[in-house]
Amino acid sequence: MNTRSRITGVIRLIACLSLTLVLLGYAGLIPLGRWQLDEFSELYKMRSTPLYFFERLSWSPRPISELLYGAYGWAVNHFHQPLIVPFLALLWLILLFATLYTPAQRFFEQRDRAWPIFLISLTLLVLAVSGGDATEVFYWPAGAVAYIPTLAVTLLLFLQVVDGRLATKKGRILASVCLVIAATCTEAGATFVFSYGLVQLFQRCREAWQKKTGADRRPVLWISIPLSIAAVVLVAVRMNRFRSNEVVADQLAAGHPVKSIVASFKEMAFEIYGRGILARTYHQFPNPHTWLHSGMHLPLEILAGSHLWMEVLLLVSVLLMWTGVQRPEKRTIQQILELCTALMATALFIIAAANLHFGVTCCERHELLRESWWNMILVGLAIAGASWLSDAHRQRITRLTPIAPLVLLLSVLSLGIIGPLRRTYQAYAILREATLQNSESGFHYGSDRMSLSILPSEGIITEEAIQAGVYHSGVAINRFDLDVYPYYVLRFFGKQTIVIYHLVVPGDAAAPEKN
Repeated sequence: MNTRSRITGVIRLIACLSLTLVLLGYAGLIPLGRWQLDEFSELYKMRSTPLYFFERLSWSPRPISELLYGAYGWAVNHFHQPLIVPFLALLWLILLFATLYTPAQRFFEQRDRAWPIFLISLTLLVLAVSGGDATEVFYWPAGAVAYIPTLAVTLLLFLQVVDGRLATKKGRILASVCLVIAATCTEAGATFVFSYGLVQLFQRCREAWQKKTGADRRPVLWISIPLSIAAVVLVAVRMNRFRSNEVVADQLAAGHPVKSIVASFKEMAFEIYGRGILARTYHQFPNPHTWLHSGMHLPLEILAGSHLWMEVLLLVSVLLMWTGVQRPEKRTIQQILELCTALMATALFIIAAANLHFGVTCCERHELLRESWWNMILVGLAIAGASWLSDAHRQRITRLTPIAPLVLLLSVLSLGIIGPLRRTYQAYAILREATLQNSESGFHYGSDRMSLSILPSEGIITEEAIQAGVYHSGVAINRFDLDVYPYYVLRFFGKQTIVIYHLVVPGDAAAPEKN
C-alpha cells in the first residue's frame, strides 16, 4: 500500500467516524421524544372507539403508517406506558437499514466502489436528521410513524438507482416495494410515487414513439402497481381531506390552482436557501416572503448561515468522489435524472397543494422531506455531471478525489449543527427527568390530579407553546387546537385536574411558571 492510499484511507476513516458521531448524537436524543396534541386525542379515541382505525383511514388513507400507529396506540393503552423510546428507536432502525442496505450490497460485490456510496448515503442521512426542524419527524411518534418510513424508502430507492440496481429484476422488485410503501405511508409519498410513475411512463412512451434502437422494453409492472395505488390515495385525499375548511385568513393563493403553483416556485427558493435561516432572522429583518423578492440585497450574516454553502460543498464533494468511480452506464444516468425530475416535481406539487388547501406552505414535516429530497437531487446531479466529463477532465479531477470525504464532512458541519446539539445535551438530564415525571404523573391512577411540565424548545427539539395554568375536566371539546390541549390530556389520562407549568432549564432568563 503506497502513501497516497494510506492517506486516502485515513481521510475516509475520519469522515466516516465524524459523521457517525453526529448521527449518534442525534439518535441519543430519542429519550427526549415527546407527545403532542395528536397522541392525547388519537390514542384516547383508539381506546374508546373500536373501529376508529377505519375512521382515520377514511380521512387519511395511509394504510401502512396507520397500521403502525394503531399498533402503537394499542400497546400504549394496554401497557399504560408511553413507549416513546422503543417506538422511535424501531423507526430509526428502519431508516438506518434503508441507508446502509445499498452500500452493504456493493461491499460484497465490489469493495472498492463501496466507500463512495457508503459515505454519500451516510451524509444524506445525517443531513436529513440535522438539516431542518427535526422534532416532528424524528422525535414525535405521530409524525415519525409516517415520515420516517417515507424518508427511508425514498432514500433507499435513490441509492438503488444511483448504484445502477434498476438494471436487475431484484432491483426493480425492491424499487416497487419502496414505492408502494411510500404511497401508503404519507400523502407526500403518494405524490412522489405518482410523479415518478408519470416520468417513467412518459419516458417509455417517448422511446416507443421515437422507436429508438435499444429502447428499454423491460416490463413496467414494477412502476404501474405503485402508480395505481398512489392515484387511489391521492383521489381519496382530494375527496375527503380537501373538503374541510382549513384556509388561513387573508391568503390569496387558497383555492386558486394557478396562484398556488406560482407560489410553489417562490417557496422552493426559500427552502433551497434555508427557510430556518430566514425564520431565525425574522426579528431583525422584514418578512422574508416579502423582502427576498423585493430586490433587497441579502444581509451578509444571513448568507453566511444559509444552506448554500452546504449545497455547494455537497456538489463538489460528490463530483470529486464519483470521478474516481467507473463511469456509470448511460441508462443509469438517465434513471438518476428521471428520479431527480420526479423529486423536484413532487416538492413543487406538495407546496402547491398546501397553498391551494391552506393558503400557506405547510408544514415542518413536509419541509424536512423536501430538503432531504433536494439533497438527493444535488447528489444525483453531481453524479450525472461526473459521468459527462471527458476522460482528460476526469483524470485531472481524480487527483483531488482523496480529499472528497473531508469536503463531504464540511458540507454537514457548515450547517452549524454542533451548537444546537451541545445545548440540548447540556439540558439533557433536566429534560429527561421532566419527561419521565410527566408520564408518571399521568399514568399514576391513585390520584385524579396530575401535573404536566411544558418542556422548553431547547436546542434540537422544539415544544408547543401551551398556556400554563390549572385546568379542570368537564369542558366540552369541539375543536382541535392548542387551547384545548389540557382537556385532551385530562381525557386521555382520566384525570379531573391538571396543573401545567413551563419548565425552565438553568441559564434561561425566566423562572418556571407554576400554578
